[in-house]
Amino acid sequence: MDFSLSGNNSSRIQNVIFLVIDCLSTSFLKKGGNSLDICPVINSLADNGIVCVNARSHSWATQLSCPSIFTSTLPLDYGGYDFGILKRPLSIAEALKDNGFYTVGFTPNPWGGEFYGYDRGFDEFYELFDVSKFWIIFSDIYHRYYVTLFKQGILSRQNYCRIMGDLFDKFLQELLRRCNQISHDLNAKRCRYDFSIHRHDFTLYQSILKSIQTEFRKNKTQYILAHLSDDISNKFRFFLTGQNEESDRKDLLASFLRIPSSLLKRLGVQIRRYRHTVSTDYLRKEVNSAIGRFSQKPFFIWTHLFEIHDNISIPGRFGWPEDFVTLGFQRMLDYKNPIKSVNRIFALRLIDKQIAEIIKKLKSENLFEKTLIVICGDHGFTAKHTEENLGSLSEENTRVPIIFFNPNMKNRIITEPCGLQDVAPTILSLIGAKPRPEFHGQSLIEKPSPDRPVILESLCPGPGDFSFKAVNIAVIRGKNKLIWYEPGYENTCKKRQNSFFDLENDPKESVNLYGNEKYKKEICELETIATERCNLLRQKTSEPIQLS
Repeated sequence: MDFSLSGNNSSRIQNVIFLVIDCLSTSFLKKGGNSLDICPVINSLADNGIVCVNARSHSWATQLSCPSIFTSTLPLDYGGYDFGILKRPLSIAEALKDNGFYTVGFTPNPWGGEFYGYDRGFDEFYELFDVSKFWIIFSDIYHRYYVTLFKQGILSRQNYCRIMGDLFDKFLQELLRRCNQISHDLNAKRCRYDFSIHRHDFTLYQSILKSIQTEFRKNKTQYILAHLSDDISNKFRFFLTGQNEESDRKDLLASFLRIPSSLLKRLGVQIRRYRHTVSTDYLRKEVNSAIGRFSQKPFFIWTHLFEIHDNISIPGRFGWPEDFVTLGFQRMLDYKNPIKSVNRIFALRLIDKQIAEIIKKLKSENLFEKTLIVICGDHGFTAKHTEENLGSLSEENTRVPIIFFNPNMKNRIITEPCGLQDVAPTILSLIGAKPRPEFHGQSLIEKPSPDRPVILESLCPGPGDFSFKAVNIAVIRGKNKLIWYEPGYENTCKKRQNSFFDLENDPKESVNLYGNEKYKKEICELETIATERCNLLRQKTSEPIQLS
């Protein structure tokens, strides 16, 4: 795709389209060193816009990274990512609304839904995800973590019932709201029918949920000990009725999953559980519809594209289609090498084509010259999709591209380290708006300092529980990176080793230089930054965190 350039003129920008692409790693882009043109439209936007090739997500995965994207704050600020952005002072949608933009959001992802505060600032907000995905958050992330602590005797019965009671009450309320909202949206023709969202019997679900809520609130402790003190099904309908969805019973993928898992692992096949997500084609049509409806006013449109994340991961060499025959066998032959998924390349190509359709729509409405297109990954991805790896701050998990494009902007490559918390301040700069002190990142219009430290952090795996989990912090400065783990939580967290890497000579983080005397001064300085950040977080979270 050919884009004309006519100098930097931010005053002409009247609209913003912000596309967050799940699992979009810098390694997919030509500017990230990929010789294959697997996403030609995204590559063209990067070639002719402002592209950050040394940017990081401030954590991994989506729940942890989104607060930085939306509010220009770090994942563990304001009580942490368990609250989403509910407690954070300002979102990018609110800032743009203050500047006269009509704001529209489409989320196919429960982490980016109303429950976590991501509807803030949007004039129109559409939640386009399967209600059962929200149940998975409760069952797999929160319940599994706390019931394990309870079984291990780390949590007393009283504290377990208190924490689980608070959680279950809030999730029940949200499940009821979602069932009601989905039914209303469909009946009011607020959204188009999609099997992945609307396949459930919502009347049945609401009836059972209300019955559970009544029983639960009569005696919370009794209900929790009877129904939530052991493992529970992450299949929503099965939890409610003891039966699987009819679609699940007939689903070919469900049949495929009956093959012994040990054989699948030996073949290198990984099955993702997020099967029911609206397609990028669906989201593109919604975005284009919004462009048409609001073409006469300044607009901000955001969506999150999930195709790469949701694809069934069949590892193979990163060279489609030449190495297609290695699918399913490359991992078995060379398990030590990081493996990219050929299926993810198909997914990225599909996303790329949908972005071309959005650009085509902008041109048909004579809005292309007036629109800022922003693209970023929410995090990278790893071949090791295990629960234990969640929260990893490795390069493959956190290295993401950030792209700002308008045909009137001068193209530029930003090689200095930066992060997703810099996205919102940069958007404000590019539309000519005043900076907001609530945003902690910096605008990338002015050249970032190469020595500015970029902080990554998490409390994963599991929920963001400061009470029982060690703070995990990575500090990147220049070419160097420290990964530091807070000591003293060995009884509830797996003990991990601190690491230090020279990313210029070792971009894949293969050699841990933490004990190397040559780097002692740099290690000490970065460790001071990490420990000071940890101490600040501990001062602000001295009391056990409770969802509220």
